Amino acid sequence: MSYDVSFEIVKLNDLDESILNEIKSNPSVYAIGLDTMCKLLTVELPIKNTNIAIKNILEFLRYVDILLSLKGKSVITLSQKVLIEHLSRNEYKSYMNLLKEIEVITEVPYEDGTFYNKEKHLSKKYRIHNQYLQQEVCIVIFGRKYSKIEYQIEGKYNSKLVNTIKNMDIDIKSAIQDEIKNKKDNNSLRSRLNRVLNLYSKRFISKGIKVNRVYHSFSNISKISRKHLHIKGNRFNNIDVRCCQPLLLCYHLIKNNMEIDEQYIYDCQVGILYENFITPELDRTSTKVELYKSIFFDFKPNSLIAKKFKSLYPNTYKSLEILDKDETKLACKLQNCEAEIFNDLVPVKSKYYYTLFDAIYFNNLEDMIDIIYKIKERFNVYGIKPTLTINDEPELDIEITELI
Repeated sequence: MSYDVSFEIVKLNDLDESILNEIKSNPSVYAIGLDTMCKLLTVELPIKNTNIAIKNILEFLRYVDILLSLKGKSVITLSQKVLIEHLSRNEYKSYMNLLKEIEVITEVPYEDGTFYNKEKHLSKKYRIHNQYLQQEVCIVIFGRKYSKIEYQIEGKYNSKLVNTIKNMDIDIKSAIQDEIKNKKDNNSLRSRLNRVLNLYSKRFISKGIKVNRVYHSFSNISKISRKHLHIKGNRFNNIDVRCCQPLLLCYHLIKNNMEIDEQYIYDCQVGILYENFITPELDRTSTKVELYKSIFFDFKPNSLIAKKFKSLYPNTYKSLEILDKDETKLACKLQNCEAEIFNDLVPVKSKYYYTLFDAIYFNNLEDMIDIIYKIKERFNVYGIKPTLTINDEPELDIEITELI
């Protein structure tokens, strides 16, 4: 039995008005490496139905892309349950062997040399090939199916937040065009496009396994695409805390009566911490990444940036050395401080809102002053005065008490 192929492969340069309009609300649109897609059309697939086989692979690779964006690495772990969900119980091994053959994903051992261990490693470890990550991106469009979006709401949340996640829309045409215009590399572009396209297939809200951080479908998409979010044409206002993760370290250290430098508190409060580490080789964004990798998310005392941190903030560094001995990682502690401040921050007058880690988005401008006050009040419990960014602009240099 033969099956007609019912999908279209479109290069990004060929995305015109009609194709972009066709993508709208279609749950079966995917971004994938063009070379990999061409290979899939020439190999023997695990099942005879080409449409189903290709779609299974694209669904799986979209899941991998989203996971890669969260991990920030090309090595991920995948459980047998996840593989079965995407690739079926009977054929998932054949699918994974095929993806290995065409240089997409390969099983790799853990540091102890084992691939699987019931006591240590319940999931297997996989590396995504550079050949796949770096290749030119294309869009694959299957025939439109008017299926309902699948919602996965794990836990209890404010009804306004749930309704926002369910009712949010995106100007997908503008989002895709913006992502292509601002692309850094093919890997980032493919991942960002898949996160946007997935909004019409699945949406979720959940909390972290080790932290109380709230995650949802819109925390996955990039800042570029986020500005195109709306509900019935209405865009969102936003407030976020500048230099928030470093500031949360202030929050945690003061809360627990640990040593901290006054200069560190000041630099975090006025939002200039990252500037102290900028070099000719590292711009502000790269500096921020390196500080997260060596200080806030993983303590690496031998790194150059950690040594400079020690010279600038010796007392804070001593506390970091103590925290590094704790079983609970600093990243988890900081994210729980963040959750303590933001999780129950609910706008009074806005019908729709969502939090984005250290930021909040809401649709009624009348909530602005109240939210600013509440954020500052929660930091001020420990004498911390954060600097805020309001609707992507620096906060006015006035006290909140002057506004209310």
